[in-house]
Amino acid sequence: MTPSDQPDRPRTGGARSGAPGPGGPRRVHVSVGDRVLADAVSDLEAAGLEVDEVLDVIGVVTGRAAEDTIERMSRVRGVTVEPEADVQLPPPDAPVQ
Repeated sequence: MTPSDQPDRPRTGGARSGAPGPGGPRRVHVSVGDRVLADAVSDLEAAGLEVDEVLDVIGVVTGRAAEDTIERMSRVRGVTVEPEADVQLPPPDAPVQ
C-alpha cells in the first residue's frame, strides 16, 4: 500500500507520555506481520484502537487504546501490540549510578 492508497489518518507531532492518565488511553505501537496493512488497521479500529499514524513502509500503526482494548487488539490476527513504556533519565548533572 502506498501513502496515496491509504485513507487519511490524523498525524501527531511531538512526544507524548505512554502512561495512561486516570482512566485514559495508553499509547501503543502495533507491528503488522503477514497480512494486508489496511485490513489489519480496520480490524484494530474495530477492536477499539484510536489510530494516530499508519507507517505503511514499515508495517507499523501507532495510536491510543484503553487497557481492555489492548487485550482485544492482541487477539487480532497477524499483529503484535506493544504498549509504549515511559523512560525517565536522570538530569545531566546527577551522579553516575
